[in-house]
Formats: sequence, structure tokens, C-alpha cells
Amino acid sequence: MVLRLRTSVRAFSAVALIAVGMILATVWTAGSIAGSHHVARTDTRLLAVIMRGQAVVAERVAAANRRASTVGGSTAVQTALSHGDLAVLAAIARRQTDVAFVVPGRPIAGHLPEASIRGAVDVFSAGKRIGRIVSATPLDTLFLRDVRSVSGLAPGDLLVLVRRGVIVVGPHAGAKLELHNAGAVTVRVADLRYRAVPENLPVEGAPIQLVALGPYHGSPVSLTVLGESLLLSLVLLVGAAALFGAKRPRRRTERRQYAAPPPIATVRDAIALVGNTLAATHNPEALLPVILTAAIEATGAAGGELLKLDLVVASSGNVVEGASELALDLSDETGRPMQLRLWSGPAGFSEQARDAARWFVEQAAIALDNARLHRIVQVQAITDDLTGLANRRSFVARLAIETSRAERFGSPLVLVLADLDDFKQINDRYGHRVGDIVLEEVARILRGSVREIDLPVRLGGEEFAALLPETDLSGGLQLAESLRARLADARIDSNSGEAVRITASFGVAAHAKGVSAEDMLAEADTCLYQAKRQGKNIVVSRALHGSASTG
Repeated sequence: MVLRLRTSVRAFSAVALIAVGMILATVWTAGSIAGSHHVARTDTRLLAVIMRGQAVVAERVAAANRRASTVGGSTAVQTALSHGDLAVLAAIARRQTDVAFVVPGRPIAGHLPEASIRGAVDVFSAGKRIGRIVSATPLDTLFLRDVRSVSGLAPGDLLVLVRRGVIVVGPHAGAKLELHNAGAVTVRVADLRYRAVPENLPVEGAPIQLVALGPYHGSPVSLTVLGESLLLSLVLLVGAAALFGAKRPRRRTERRQYAAPPPIATVRDAIALVGNTLAATHNPEALLPVILTAAIEATGAAGGELLKLDLVVASSGNVVEGASELALDLSDETGRPMQLRLWSGPAGFSEQARDAARWFVEQAAIALDNARLHRIVQVQAITDDLTGLANRRSFVARLAIETSRAERFGSPLVLVLADLDDFKQINDRYGHRVGDIVLEEVARILRGSVREIDLPVRLGGEEFAALLPETDLSGGLQLAESLRARLADARIDSNSGEAVRITASFGVAAHAKGVSAEDMLAEADTCLYQAKRQGKNIVVSRALHGSASTG
């Protein structure tokens, strides 16, 4: 009876201990799962903030490119670049503080903020690159404000800019912030714990990261519950050992860690990220940090860097002890070397990760080529190849800007249109090569007759224009008459001993309150064709809503 009672007590104790252990394990597991879910939700929210921030960055890059393109449409800028005149370029840069000019083989003209998002456009003349225009948006509190306005930060979330592990803009400026990889990490700032999601920004020099920070609460299970769980677990183990006398030999098992192969969805997401960035900005430089981040995510790498001409242009993460390196070629079609280097964790790269890296690099190379081709097309789109003047596309954009400014501030604005008389006969009689020489001479005379703030244009064929800000109708008439006289006096060698003579007809229109860019262009065009009908080689002008006059 006593033996049976002891057996029952022993069995009851075992069941009780096991039940208590299961309850504690369930409580602890539930708390851990809840904590993990909280962290996952925080990471997802912060990642969404960063993705929206990337859209703002892409918009800033696109705006900088547009700004550089607009400045590139200035004849004064094109002339100074073609002559390598740094004094004129520096003077322009002082007035337009967000741009700088680069002439091949010469020092940079102007100054750009070190921490800035930049756009650039190359300027060509007669098919030759004569310089580059760089425009910048500073990375400052105003930039962070714009990102916050669209990112949907939750209460307690922070947005900061980090350089070399130190917060340089945003809350807790000056505090250290150690970010050890490209994904979400737990960090401590000013004795507070946060989850952090960083994103490298497309800047020159030392990398700058946009970092979203969210409060980190960890597991909702308290330290008291943790201590109780550990204590009761120890009691459970001792009781089980005493009851069942289990003496099991210790076994040491060595577990080799393998790098988990990246899921296909991760690789697809990486390609999608590069594709979305390409759609937002066709600037190859802005794509580079995105390509690096996406490659790290796609392969599960601990870090990496992008090198161009052996110079690091983007980097993320750190080299860990025992890491292996994966180097992949990203050279462009011009032969300029570019390389992507990835560093694994201690376990190395799996074969699937290596395959994913190779496939990703092929897609990234295509994206970069597309961006470069778009840049070339963009540059060629603002300049006339033959004359080096601004082309019609650049003119239309500038006309819209100037008419808007004239409407807003009441400042005068004049448009002069010119069309060479009987130009077809020149081509038919002397050949198209002489015709091209005539067009180049007209462009030279037009360029030499306008001011720095004016915009001389070749609209196409034998049509030219000059947009004259801060000029009234009288000033526009004087310029048009001067151009008409200079063209009539010009003599061009036809290579047959006969001099080619040039005349042109002109139409001049002045801006008036409430007049659109389209109306102004149409009025100047009407005056031009009136000059043609009245005998050519004359100037016809009209103040909008006024009467016509000839000269």
C-alpha cells in the first residue's frame, strides 16, 4: 500500500511538474512570439518609410537633372564651356548657387554642398562633349522635412541622416549610431533602444545614410517572468532527474551553419527595386547604391561595395571574420571597369546565392546601360548638334518659365523669330555642305548678338529664335534689326569662287499681361510670315493686343 502510494505520488509529481513546465513554456513562447511580431511590424513600417524616402530622393535627383538641363540651355553657359572660360562660369555659379560647371581638364567652377543629392548633364557641341553641369540639393533639415511629409511616420518614429556612424541631421544630432548591416537592426541612441532601417543615399564622398528609427520594446514578457521561468525550469529538470533517475550520456553535437539560400522572391524583389528606381530616375549614379543594397538583400551577404575605376562609389555593411568574397564585373559598354564585391557571413555563400548574384548582376548591368542611354538622349535633346545652340525642346521649356516669371513679376519679355530667306535655293545651288556652313554662320552671328541672360535657339531647318528676358518691344526690335543687317552684310565662301549672301525675315512679339507662352509664340510667328509676304529681309513686330508695324 505504501509502495503504491509512493508510486502514485511520484507519478502525480511528474505530471504536475511537466504540466507546470508546459504552462511556463507556453507563456514564454507566446510572449516571445508577440515580441517577434511587434519587431516585425516595426521593421515593416520603417521599411515602408524608407521606400517612400527613396521616392523623394529619386524626385530630387530628377529635379536636379532638370535644373542642370535648363542651365545647359543657356547660350552663355554653352559659350563659356566651349571656350573653357572659368571666370564666366564662376560668375554664373555665384548667382545660381545650386550649380557648378566642369570643363575637361580644368578645375571645377562653383561650389556644391558636400552633403547633397546631385544631378548632372553633359553639354555637347558639334558632337563633342564640352563640359558638364552639376546641380545639387543639400541634405539638410528641409530635406528631412520633405521626406517626413510623405513617409507617414508613426508617433515615436524618428528620421535622421547618418555619416560615418554619427547622426549629422535630425534628432539626437551628434550621437553615435552603429549600423552593422543593410537590413533592420536594433540600436541604442541616447540610452533609448530603437529598431533602425538604413538606406544609402546617392552622394559623393563619405556615404550618407537615411535612417528610419522606431521605438524598440522587445518581448512583452518581463524579466521577473523570465527569472521565474528559469527557476521553475531548473526545478523541473531536477525533479525529473530524481523521479526517473535518467542518466544519459552527454553528447556533443557539432552543427555546421550554412548560409541560407536566398528565396526566389528575394531576388525578384531586388530586381524590382532596381527597376522602380530606374523608372523614377535615369541617373546611373543614383542607381549604384540601390544596386548594391539590392544585391546584398538578394544574396544574403553581410556587406559589399561598388568600385568604379578602383574607387569605392558605394558601400554597405561590414566584413566579418572568416567571410568569403564574391566579385562580379559590372563594366559598361565603354570599357570603364566597374565591380561589385560582396562579403558573406562566416558560413560563406551557397551555390544558389552565387547563382542569384550572377543573375542579378546581369539584370543590373542592363538597367545601368538603359540609364546611360537615357542620359545620352537627354543631353542630346537640349542642344542642336550642328550649331551648338539650344534646340526647340529646350526653347519651349524656357519660354514657359520666362512667360510665367513675366506674368508673376510684371517684367518685360520679348520673343524674336527669324527664318532665312530662300534657303532651299542655297542648298540646291551650292549643296548641303555649304547650307550647313550658312546655318553655322547664322548661329555664330546670333550667339554674338545676344546677352548672357538671353536664349538663342535653332528651332529646326532654317528657323532661329531669340528669347529676351527683361527686354521691351523696342529692345527686341533693335536686336532683330541688328541681326537682319549683320546677316545681309555676311558673305560665305561657296568653294566655287562665288560668295553666298544671306537674308532673313523677322517676327517680334512682346509679352503682355494674361498672355500665354503659346499665344506669344503664335503672335511672333504671325509677324514673321507677314514679313515674308511683304517682301522678305524685313522685321515685323507687334505688341500683343496692339497694332502691327514694320521696319
